[in-house]
Amino acid sequence: MIPLPKQFDDTMADRLTTAVLCFFAAGGLLFVCMGAGAIFLKFEARTAWTFIGIGAILFSFGIAAMIYRHSNSASVTIECAAPGFTFTRVSKRQGTTRQEYRWNETTGTVYEEQTRRRSNGSHTTAFFSVDTTRGRAFKVSDSQSSFDEMITVFNEQTPHLPYIWRHNAGFLQAMAQAIAGQAEYEKVSRHSPSVPPPIPPPLPKSGPPPLPPV
Repeated sequence: MIPLPKQFDDTMADRLTTAVLCFFAAGGLLFVCMGAGAIFLKFEARTAWTFIGIGAILFSFGIAAMIYRHSNSASVTIECAAPGFTFTRVSKRQGTTRQEYRWNETTGTVYEEQTRRRSNGSHTTAFFSVDTTRGRAFKVSDSQSSFDEMITVFNEQTPHLPYIWRHNAGFLQAMAQAIAGQAEYEKVSRHSPSVPPPIPPPLPKSGPPPLPPV
């Protein structure tokens, strides 16, 4: 049982994207400096201006992309506590949205994967969404911090749902699963023999019987 409260956010993905864009900008600046150095040392002018041109493109792209991402960024935070969970979305353009839900409002949870083909192979992104009596509460990707732990929390805090999402752990199992094209999580019955029932809390210890009156 994972102790509450717990908080899950997507700052890890934001930092990774910012680092990539900074890499582009820094690389572009390096190319510009190399071109300027080539001109100063009187190397071939065509090669020098080629370096400067490539560097200017990379630097401009990195800076423009960082400005665009900053002005259109949105952060998502999911807070889980004993009474329920809270979904908060902070957007530069749309402001802050905050919704609170009780655990018994949850009507369903969904795990799904989407694979996109790229020139250098394929990339699979996992998503986890939660539906409530008031509609869909959220849908987040595996860029959310502690993604696996978040799914476990929702498994544990929604005993009224007849199923849970079981993680197919293990290296050999993960390899066989990838070859077969199966998802990392599978939906199993909460009362399935493969899912052990929860351990009941220990009974309170009773003290010695009272002495008879004298």
